[in-house]
Amino acid sequence: MDAKFYFKAILLFIPCSLVFYWMTLYDDPTKYSPTAEPEAIQPGAAHFWALHDFSYILTPRNKCQILVTSYSGEVMARSALRRAYPIDELLRLGIWRVFLLAKPKRGVVDASQSSLVDENRRFGDLLQGDFDESYRNLTYKHAMGLKWASTSCPSAQYVMKMDDDIAVDLYRVTETIVGYGSNTTFDLMGYVFDKLRPIRLKANKWYVTTHEYNREVYPKFVSGWFYVTKPEVAKLLVENALSLPYFWIDDVFLTGIAAELINARFLDVGRLFSTYPEVLDCCVSKNVVCEYLVAPSSGDFDLQIRFQRHSHNCKYSGSCSSLAPDLNISQICVAKKVLPKLHRGFPSFAQIQLR
Repeated sequence: MDAKFYFKAILLFIPCSLVFYWMTLYDDPTKYSPTAEPEAIQPGAAHFWALHDFSYILTPRNKCQILVTSYSGEVMARSALRRAYPIDELLRLGIWRVFLLAKPKRGVVDASQSSLVDENRRFGDLLQGDFDESYRNLTYKHAMGLKWASTSCPSAQYVMKMDDDIAVDLYRVTETIVGYGSNTTFDLMGYVFDKLRPIRLKANKWYVTTHEYNREVYPKFVSGWFYVTKPEVAKLLVENALSLPYFWIDDVFLTGIAAELINARFLDVGRLFSTYPEVLDCCVSKNVVCEYLVAPSSGDFDLQIRFQRHSHNCKYSGSCSSLAPDLNISQICVAKKVLPKLHRGFPSFAQIQLR
């Protein structure tokens, strides 16, 4: 049976605007560290800004979308995702997509509001809030997407949120969701982290003050790289977030702290995630069915396209071979280490074709 007959989903993409944020495991293993049981939350910083107090600057043409948080200046990232998964291909899977944006910073030249208006006129897939682009505002962008999904897409069965610098096999992801959904009750499905400590070292870019977060341990949460929830759960997460002290690490805040208040049920599928983009390239080059469905692209937008084409061929043409049961692609993969392409710090001028 074609997926579209039994599967409806929204995909939220959060930007790699802050490319260093989504690279939770890939480039900074010191972001979290193991620890003991979490304790009760205490009153602390200013409370989460009520989402009904802001307005949308741009809205997508279609209500129910695959939601992708994206930095306003990352035109290339959005273009790559549109080429990897064109709208016709997403509809075939029963998925709609929207990119979540904030306002370009004043004086920043990598994007202009007029260019975003033009982009949305052409593609109709941008949702923009009237707050500034900043990694400290990722929580607002994440919550904006969950609110949009829960209020505008009541017929959707699932909400998928992902960063725009992630390569993913949506064909097997939908199969996995449907497979688990028929046998397992879950509120949040993804790469689950448990009993991890915030960083208290001031020199670390992930330094968290006790004023920002005064507990010694983060509650259980899912990685913001890619996770699956449901519209009714998304609604509860946002509603409960409004009563909490604001916290700028969005996946911890929404899928951890807020999720704790609703006793969210977690389904850990971390075995389907790789922290290394090279592994996906090995699957493509060796033409084998990849045991990993999600991995960072490390700024290599072409990897997103290559992996999609490979995943499509494996799904529909049956041209991919399978590894022996006792083998893992990581065991036989020999690849050149890929350094993250941050796309920051060097001025350049180039024509970019949106398609």
